[in-house]
Amino acid sequence: MQSSAGVETAESVKEAQDAVLASYSQAEIEDLRRMVHSDRIYGRLVQSIAPMVYGHEIVKKGLLLQLMSGVSKATAEGMQLRGDINICIVGDPSTSKSQFLKYVCSFAPRAVYTSGKASSAAGLTAAVVKDEETGEFTIEAGALMLADNGICAIDEFDKMDLADQVAIHEAMEQQTISIAKAGIQATLNARTSILAAANPVGGRYNRKATLRANINMSAPIMSRFDLFFVILDECDEQVDRHLAEHIVAVHQLRDEAVAPEFSTEQLQRYIRFARTFRPEFTDEAKEVLVQRYKELRADDAQGGVGRHSYRITVRQLESMIRLSEAIAKVNCVEEIIPEFVNEAYNLLRQSIISVEHDDVEVDDDEGDDDEGREDGATLRAAADRAAGVSREADAAMADVQEHDEDDAHRGERQASAAVSSAGAGQPQPPHRHKQTISYDKTRPAAAARASRERPWCSGTWSRRRASSREKKTTTTRWHWQGRS
Repeated sequence: MQSSAGVETAESVKEAQDAVLASYSQAEIEDLRRMVHSDRIYGRLVQSIAPMVYGHEIVKKGLLLQLMSGVSKATAEGMQLRGDINICIVGDPSTSKSQFLKYVCSFAPRAVYTSGKASSAAGLTAAVVKDEETGEFTIEAGALMLADNGICAIDEFDKMDLADQVAIHEAMEQQTISIAKAGIQATLNARTSILAAANPVGGRYNRKATLRANINMSAPIMSRFDLFFVILDECDEQVDRHLAEHIVAVHQLRDEAVAPEFSTEQLQRYIRFARTFRPEFTDEAKEVLVQRYKELRADDAQGGVGRHSYRITVRQLESMIRLSEAIAKVNCVEEIIPEFVNEAYNLLRQSIISVEHDDVEVDDDEGDDDEGREDGATLRAAADRAAGVSREADAAMADVQEHDEDDAHRGERQASAAVSSAGAGQPQPPHRHKQTISYDKTRPAAAARASRERPWCSGTWSRRRASSREKKTTTTRWHWQGRS
């Protein structure tokens, strides 16, 4: 059964290619043959996509793969597996989002352009209206039905109401539109690729917030987009200079300002021919695809770089499959090799997850913590120095007081010796306790100045008196009482 199915597929592909080539002239066929057999055709086609828009090569890669699309499949149970690629472009103002949408609509043979703010759920899917003449209910097709087998470009996607976004869930994944209104029950085809453009919440993208916090979308509709492109308006002197030169040249010379390698007609002929291929995975590519998906799931389970956008699910695995098939179509080959899978994996990470490095901002948070720790250490060191000053002051006072006490004791011994030498017969004067007061008068002033300079170690000076019965002296000491 598999071999017969493969033969039928090969025959159908051959018939489709013959039908496409039959509509071309001999010169166009020769030009197409040169393009197919040339080297690095993938990168050269990307350079020719939207030549009027400067830079954004990653976005142009996604647009080229969306124009190619993957391979639509149908299982034995009748389940349809979509091959169309959905892309969402999120970016700051004046980053060429609408220009990409306008270019794709003018380039694709069947494309519908609409605005999310001015579109309702019925306008995007389908509406049931009553005929004025016959009084019967009829179905009017919406934008997604009109873009069947094409591309539906939705600008200002973030301005859509959540109820209208829910209405296109079925169209984005199952590619059908179910209607049960006014006695009409129908399931209509909406086999279209959706190219959406959205502005971040607040106008500009906030790097410190997550991807989901920057766009007004629910998690289910985010998971239905294969690629997310975040375009940031960053200040770079070299990039700004080249961009300004490009814009001025376009205004001055118009079409002569850019000279792409392939014209629009050549790209359309090539894409039309390449879409007839139905590439299949090789065993090596299948193993690489499974390994890449395991890596994405492991990063998500461990709280890796993708944890702030949405969980990595089977839809991301199917996205890698569709991207790998589209890359194989660009190269006009029938087999998908591991290099194509790695390119699809890198594109998925660069589009969906690259912004998460900026969202998390681990370095800035750690810097703030280090700064906080440094501030705490600085305060503690200053308090220790202030406490050391007070301890040094107490030690100096104690040394001065001991020195004064020694002088007083020495004076008493000399006086008693003089009295004993004068004779025992003479009357002795009544003994009086000697009071010694020793302190540094500059300490309270220094303390006041220190409290003003270092408010975290402020305090007060206080006097304390101590009496000694043995030495028969009274001592007054100044003590520093600090407040933290």
